[in-house]
Amino acid sequence: MRTRELELVELQTDMPELGLTKGMVGTVVFIYPKGRSAEVEFLDAEGQTIAVETLPLDFLKSLPFRKEAKKEKAFIGSNPKKARLRGKQLVRFLAREANVPEEEARRFLVVLGHLGKQKRVIWKDITRLEEEL
Repeated sequence: MRTRELELVELQTDMPELGLTKGMVGTVVFIYPKGRSAEVEFLDAEGQTIAVETLPLDFLKSLPFRKEAKKEKAFIGSNPKKARLRGKQLVRFLAREANVPEEEARRFLVVLGHLGKQKRVIWKDITRLEEEL
């Protein structure tokens, strides 16, 4: 699988000189022209940047994007058809399903909310995205 920009990757080796450990998840922000190395940003749990490093692609494993959501206990309500996620539960659910940091999921939801208020995006458009992706 070819690594692409804005893709989540897992570090496959310890790099103590950079403060990075095997298993850390980062986001590819740039692939260098020859395609052998990438600029990767690593974030902490609060969404703050820990490091931005140029790493060989051999040291990285692409993480799959999870398209299908599993039923979660975070749903509110006893009837799953009427269940809704709210607040922090929605942020956690989106972060887990999209395999992104919670801060990134929160920012996405804020932008989506603003677009909804401006009537620039409606739920029908969002649900149609699944078919297009």
